[in-house]
Amino acid sequence: MTKQEIHVVLVSNSASRSYPAFLLAVTAAQTGNKAVMYLTSEALSIVKKGNVAEQMPGMPTLEQVMGNALKLGVEIYACGPNIAFLTANGVTMETVKPGIMLDEAPTFLQKALAAAKNGGIVTYI
Repeated sequence: MTKQEIHVVLVSNSASRSYPAFLLAVTAAQTGNKAVMYLTSEALSIVKKGNVAEQMPGMPTLEQVMGNALKLGVEIYACGPNIAFLTANGVTMETVKPGIMLDEAPTFLQKALAAAKNGGIVTYI
């Protein structure tokens, strides 16, 4: 089976949108595919140290789901138009949880469009 890529853009910090986004990425990684997540807009709060995300009943905490995703090799980025935007919004390598990387919109597009061209998926949640 050919390895595919999925790039998930998460724009919300609500549990009803965050959990499906992470579970999609985790499932892709568990099935041997590359999964990349870009958290932007309201979702940036999920990756900041000290912030506790809303939890869905009967599910592990989003912190646990994110940790599992990272262990499985899912790449997770705090993403904005540019690094200056992220910094102005308090998102720096010092303020994000371990394993989270920073990215800018042009770099995201470059990677995601290349994946889509090769049969990968880019989705917004």
